[in-house]
Amino acid sequence: MHNIYTRINTIFSVLSMVAAIIIIVNCLSRIWIDPTPTLDFKIIRTNKIQNPQQPLFYFNLNADFRELFTWNTKYIFMFITVEYSTDTYQSDVVIWDRLIEKNESVLNITNEIAEYPVVDLVGKMPPCWQKENCVKPLATLNIYYDIMPNSGLILKRSALKHQFQITI
Repeated sequence: MHNIYTRINTIFSVLSMVAAIIIIVNCLSRIWIDPTPTLDFKIIRTNKIQNPQQPLFYFNLNADFRELFTWNTKYIFMFITVEYSTDTYQSDVVIWDRLIEKNESVLNITNEIAEYPVVDLVGKMPPCWQKENCVKPLATLNIYYDIMPNSGLILKRSALKHQFQITI
């Protein structure tokens, strides 16, 4: 009746269709699952490094990402940005990032130094940062995390926004 190649082709087609349906259901299941992590963040101090226009941050971070790790989560990419603006432009600078795997889903970080200083590439950082008796600019600290799934879309979430004055 049918030769071996026709039967192999039929089996492969059915298994491919079943795998595609499982992947689609997996991707769609992320719509209904939306847990939020527990975060506690505090800026301890800011220091300046060689250039007075490059503040460096020290912070404490306690985070619990256990609820975010489901059967479809590969890992979580977390990063902290500082956003500030001047009269002519707005900057959003990444100061710290971490790749979080399932076995380290609870973070207790104390007295951590930011990996990257806030560097002004344009050269128009507010001159007030260099003076002692003026109003320091407001900055917004943002904590984001990206959920990297085994299959499906990468989800970017905002976990925390905190306004503060940069003092160096």
